[in-house]
Amino acid sequence: MYKTSVLSTVLLSTLLTGCVSYAPLAVLPYFDPVGELGSVKKIELSIDSPEDVKIFLNSAPNGFSLAENELKVLPGYSHKTLGVLKIKYSSGHCVAGDLGRTDLINILKKGTYDNGGNAIIYSSILWVDGTKGRRRCTPGNEDPTYASGWIVKLSK
Repeated sequence: MYKTSVLSTVLLSTLLTGCVSYAPLAVLPYFDPVGELGSVKKIELSIDSPEDVKIFLNSAPNGFSLAENELKVLPGYSHKTLGVLKIKYSSGHCVAGDLGRTDLINILKKGTYDNGGNAIIYSSILWVDGTKGRRRCTPGNEDPTYASGWIVKLSK
């Protein structure tokens, strides 16, 4: 009896309001630094704001080599690798329009800036607004990682 009455209440509520209420989608940046475990690195900013962060989608500027998930700075360059940034699912449900490419780019830029980088390389953004072949924010499609990349400090 209880299951039927709860189901009836949910169905009636859905019919009357036209939709089921969901908590909005929330994502969080996770930074994995490179270097000695437990060492504390002082963050030295080389740019003025997150808007100044350069993003290289699935690529990098000269001076880097990526093979088997190992990023190396090539001889003759003084770039610094700081770590990997991932934008991951935190809570809530994805509703079309909640999360878009611009949102993910802004989160990547802020996470890069907050961790002392001036660029994020070999980055990928899994959800792109209106692009065929890419996933979009749709109910039930909560992927654990939405965007990621290597945070670096490019030399001048």
